[in-house]
Amino acid sequence: MADGFDINDRSTWDWVNGRDVSFVGFTGGDCLLNPVDAGSFFQRGENDIAVFQSCQGGAVFHAKVGGVGAGLPGFEVDNYDWAVSNGLVNDQR
Repeated sequence: MADGFDINDRSTWDWVNGRDVSFVGFTGGDCLLNPVDAGSFFQRGENDIAVFQSCQGGAVFHAKVGGVGAGLPGFEVDNYDWAVSNGLVNDQR
């Protein structure tokens, strides 16, 4: 495991494009994780523009299911696995 890495803290993840969010060339769906906030995400807009979406009422974005829900234990592990499998994050485990 990489020094300083915490799977539950997105600021420690090794994002492939830094914290830039882009749908250009992305084939993993119509939503992307927000690199800095579990309570929001980006939705694919016209011409692959990333459109910021805020989760309501303390909910968080679950990338594997492509939806919003409660921040149950382990949800960031699922998000991390999804981000790695879609080439957004370099695996640091």
